[in-house]
Amino acid sequence: MKVILVGPSHPYRGGISHYNTRLYKEFIKKGHDCSILNFKRMYPSIFFPGKTQYDESSSIFEAPSDRLLDSINPFSWHKTAKFIKSQNPDVVIFHWWQPFFGPGYNTILKKLENTSKRIFICHNVRPHEESMIDSFLSRRVFKNVDRFIVHSEEDKVNLLEIRPDAVIEKNFHPLYDIFENSGKHKTERRNDKKTPSNILFFGYIRKYKGLEYLLKAMPKILNEVDVRLTVAGEFYDEKQPYLDLIEEHGLSNKINIIDKYIPNEEVEGYFMNSDLVVIPYRDATQSGIIQISYSFGVPVVVTRVGGLPEVVHDGETGYIVEPGSSNAVADAVIDFFKNNKSEEFKNNIAKRKHLFSWENLVITLENLVR
Repeated sequence: MKVILVGPSHPYRGGISHYNTRLYKEFIKKGHDCSILNFKRMYPSIFFPGKTQYDESSSIFEAPSDRLLDSINPFSWHKTAKFIKSQNPDVVIFHWWQPFFGPGYNTILKKLENTSKRIFICHNVRPHEESMIDSFLSRRVFKNVDRFIVHSEEDKVNLLEIRPDAVIEKNFHPLYDIFENSGKHKTERRNDKKTPSNILFFGYIRKYKGLEYLLKAMPKILNEVDVRLTVAGEFYDEKQPYLDLIEEHGLSNKINIIDKYIPNEEVEGYFMNSDLVVIPYRDATQSGIIQISYSFGVPVVVTRVGGLPEVVHDGETGYIVEPGSSNAVADAVIDFFKNNKSEEFKNNIAKRKHLFSWENLVITLENLVR
């Protein structure tokens, strides 16, 4: 097939960019003619909460791309559609995660009607803080899409509420295996029994991610096991309330905060030096953090929200706890360490890795085009 992927890739940073690049490589591996239609400008800087949209890693996940699409310039939308039509692709696959891109996407979709199959990969059908305008934009766009891929049952339900006749396939989010050996030196898993165990919270810090519940769980955890917590990710939320919680509970010497976007070459080190990853989200449809954790064989604690329970086998590859409960988070972490679950869970993860392959995703997309 001739495939065009519409979405971010290098020089943009973040999970969607990494996903798009990895998907491109899988299409090429399977012998398809694939290319990426990238953003010339993704977010205007005034709308972006982080320090930069661009990947400043020394280890670059790169793929060739045509940078034509400007999220706020209608002239670029028409230019992009014209370029895509000139390539005569069999399928155009759009990454959908934010209604902000709806007007541009919709212009392109309409111009591709009856020329190429139009598929959406929905990373989030609805944004975490959805407004009325978000809902309006999503409905307008979705009616011009031929087929959809979702990664969770919740996203499938959300999509059918917006468009009841949608043709949808659910495919597990593949593993983020691109971080393995991305550093200058291979990271060996920490195996020093004399050093304390380590818990990891990884990724952007936003309110819906529930870091506060993990911080509040730490005193109970520390009463039972000697652990350290690493919080690695850029704060998109106000930082001071989290620092106040740490100070209030006297946790300063037990918690290491790395307030920055973690560059590609450092990701492996954080996971290989952690025994357990905690994902205490208040709300979610899925989480790429699980897919990074599993790629390194690291068990997880997740909350029972969205699609997280679909990819975690409770008591086998991790723990599923109720959202908004510091006690539940603490009990899971304590059980993991006191009952020495690490090797058992790692072995179970290894047995299930095949469920989260990029090959499976490409096969699903191939079937949607037929």
